[in-house]
Amino acid sequence: MDIIDVGPMGLRTSVVTLRRAGTPLVFTLYPMIHLAAREFYDAVSHKLAGHDLVVAEGIRGSDRRGRMITSAYRYAAGNDRLGLVVQPKSMVEVGVPLIWADMTSTEFGKHWQDIPLTHRILASTAAPVFGLYLRWFGTRGAIAGYLELNDDIIDHRRTWDPELPMDKLIEDKRDALLAEALDKIHTERAQEKIDVAVVYGAAHVRPVVTFLMARHGYKVRAGEHMTVFSLI
Repeated sequence: MDIIDVGPMGLRTSVVTLRRAGTPLVFTLYPMIHLAAREFYDAVSHKLAGHDLVVAEGIRGSDRRGRMITSAYRYAAGNDRLGLVVQPKSMVEVGVPLIWADMTSTEFGKHWQDIPLTHRILASTAAPVFGLYLRWFGTRGAIAGYLELNDDIIDHRRTWDPELPMDKLIEDKRDALLAEALDKIHTERAQEKIDVAVVYGAAHVRPVVTFLMARHGYKVRAGEHMTVFSLI
């Protein structure tokens, strides 16, 4: 099953349900794209309201470095022709118990300082430049092609490089925090009949699914496509 795919219906994400034999707890993973049609975020928010618990990403506290890295989304959202918006934080605030399984701004800042200066300069420059390019020249088709993830959700990541400090910060360290949160939920609440929504960036889905399968024996039981945005 593809996490993100591009087809006649546009760019789509696959909502993945994981179950485990012998226990009623269910994990439902929502792979997120942080630039999408407003209708997509509204639809996700509506679905989250039907869950018993939401586990979400989002650096807690104000951090200029994190905002700098994600500036590409905000700049691209300024392109009126695209008709896309940045993922709103309020999307996950639906009156359901909420766990933020991510770094604090202090933790992010500490890890950021561990990254070599050249990598920090590159990231700080590339993100806004790419965002401005999308703002002036971007199309939905070009963005969809860039975001598409074709490999199977249980395969190893093909574009991730463990030797790159930026990848370690953005993916490895945050994957570990998410896995820790889900491990705790399973340990404490596996015998409860609850459906836990996991709302995290699409790039984090494969390692988390692999963790739940290997550590606790969960299996992918169902998948549902949601349209992130059409190509028209």
